Amino acid sequence: RIRFVVDTITFHIDETAWDRMKLVKEENKKRWMKILAINSDSGTVKIAGIRDKFKMIQDSIIITNTIFNDGTYSIKQIKKKGANTVLTLDDDIQISEDSIGFVSYFKKSDKNCSRDNWINLTKENKDYLHVFYTGSSLSVPTFGCGPSPYFLNVSKILTNGEYASAQLTAHELGHCLGLRHTNSPQFTDLPNNDKFGWLPCDNNKVSNNIMGYNLCRNYLSPFQIAYIHYRYANNDGIYKTLKNSLSNQSVTKIKENMVWDKNIIATGTIIIKKNQTLTIKKELIIPDNGVIIMEKNSLLKVDNGKIYSPGKNWQGIIKKNSGCINLFKRKKLTEIILKNNGTIVY
Repeated sequence: RIRFVVDTITFHIDETAWDRMKLVKEENKKRWMKILAINSDSGTVKIAGIRDKFKMIQDSIIITNTIFNDGTYSIKQIKKKGANTVLTLDDDIQISEDSIGFVSYFKKSDKNCSRDNWINLTKENKDYLHVFYTGSSLSVPTFGCGPSPYFLNVSKILTNGEYASAQLTAHELGHCLGLRHTNSPQFTDLPNNDKFGWLPCDNNKVSNNIMGYNLCRNYLSPFQIAYIHYRYANNDGIYKTLKNSLSNQSVTKIKENMVWDKNIIATGTIIIKKNQTLTIKKELIIPDNGVIIMEKNSLLKVDNGKIYSPGKNWQGIIKKNSGCINLFKRKKLTEIILKNNGTIVY
């Protein structure tokens, strides 16, 4: 089972960062289509090449670089004619022209998935998985993207999009953690062929897998769950987003009395500052070469907890300016208090 807990919610009221999906003119002249003829009587434009299947011009076109007919026009019909294509327009053309100008078109500009949201809004903070709800779009009812281990975007969740729910968020979190869509199975315990589309789960061709496109996403396979655990264990970037991991900083300083009452994964050196006490009530897992440094008059209490390193290769608990004495090996543990079966394994 995989469970995520929301740690912090921050609102960014910013129309620039909110929903940046729109139609823009294709400005790359190499993609424009050469006009061979404009016929005002038939309301047609002949362009070079076979473009009758080109989706970008099936709704509208932009005529440019002509003498009389520059503008935006709606398309009624597209037909192939020999090696060229004839566009029949819904709008009137005033004057016929020959071999002058080009046809451009509108294309979708989608910056909702751009990493600049992560840069601008979080300052590239890597302690969390950042979820951006980027608002709705007229042309796309819902969408999501997980472009990095640290953030994802989900569209229309705030305006009750049909698929913008917990299942969509779970789907995108799956991408952030390395899971792929199920139409091309990533693991052997997934269906060989999972139909894609916003489909009801009413036949054996559509799975209920969270990484599919279906209306009942509520399941991850054992191999998918195992892979998420594997990624957390082997990918430093993802591992450091764990709530029970200390900060990504290599040194953690205890500047006030603290009680750690949950399992903690340390990331480097822990320094208990002068006159402060750190109490461990669960497990404190130390990395290889990790160390706990105790300053003057500091205390370390292990109350029914355990301090250890899985690799058994940590550097121990030392007292500052003591010549790196392993305190817990000394007979008198005045700086370290073990209570209720608390243990330290070196």
